[in-house]
Amino acid sequence: MTKLDLATKWTAKKFKLLFTSSSAFVIVLASICLIFLSSFITSGALLVSGKVCMINLSSGVALSILIIKGRRYWPSVILGYLAIYLYRGIDLAPAVVLSMIGTIEAYFAHFVLNRYILRDFKIRNNRDLIGLLMFGGFLSALISGLMSGAVFYMFGVSELTKTYKYFELVRLLWQANEAGTFLVVLTVLEFKEIPKSKYLFNDRSKIIEFLLIFALILFTNQVVFMNWFKDSLGTIGYAYWVFLFITLVAIRFNRYGVVLVVVMTTIQAVTGAVKGMGFFARDFTSTNLSNFLIYIQVVALAGMTQSIVIEENKRQAS
Repeated sequence: MTKLDLATKWTAKKFKLLFTSSSAFVIVLASICLIFLSSFITSGALLVSGKVCMINLSSGVALSILIIKGRRYWPSVILGYLAIYLYRGIDLAPAVVLSMIGTIEAYFAHFVLNRYILRDFKIRNNRDLIGLLMFGGFLSALISGLMSGAVFYMFGVSELTKTYKYFELVRLLWQANEAGTFLVVLTVLEFKEIPKSKYLFNDRSKIIEFLLIFALILFTNQVVFMNWFKDSLGTIGYAYWVFLFITLVAIRFNRYGVVLVVVMTTIQAVTGAVKGMGFFARDFTSTNLSNFLIYIQVVALAGMTQSIVIEENKRQAS
């Protein structure tokens, strides 16, 4: 029996294990839908000239599925990616290859994080946080971008090869996957174990404080990213205000509050960029959202590192 036969037999066995159990089948189906819908949402709102999605949430969703359910659910990842590419009108052969590359990206990131970076997939210190960014996002997305770019050129997929040079396309693909992976996985890791309510809201005053602070952040983001009161406030509506609030939230509401601010800021800033409004109004077409993606990840790192240090100091003090 050749190595190809053994690989084919092993793959068929993995698919059979997942589809013979009713519970596993439901998980696979739900995973496929999540990957497809996450790509559908971002591709519908975040396209530059109808070509490349600038934030690929599906890469983060794929890795999150493996984190939550285990690597044995990789067939659901490849099927989810295959549904995406076929829906976009890509031929079957390149769609299969691209789906395999996306699955390899998620599998590789899961393996490295689980074995060398994150024990039980919990962010305990700043080393874990940087490891998630570098290996879960940066490195795995770079490998995927290099391979996917080669496939696009090899098969002449859509108009991408006519619009972008190889390394420019690789950069865009890497950027989209890296940002999507880091933002989605960071959120999932922090909320996969729902915190007890007393952790965030131990009394009524804490709830009121939470609502007031987040209402203020929501309003400030609208000023910065959606041009609210532009004529009145003028040049003070800059994005650095978010760093003030992320520091306040890190002190008062720990890392869960930080993640909520990052998610909220991402939605508001991207909405403004798509509409050509706010601080990143020109970033959508001039830099393919590169400035924004760097900005929001710096905001996330700033808030998370502060909250982690505060938690470590509290543990040492107790």
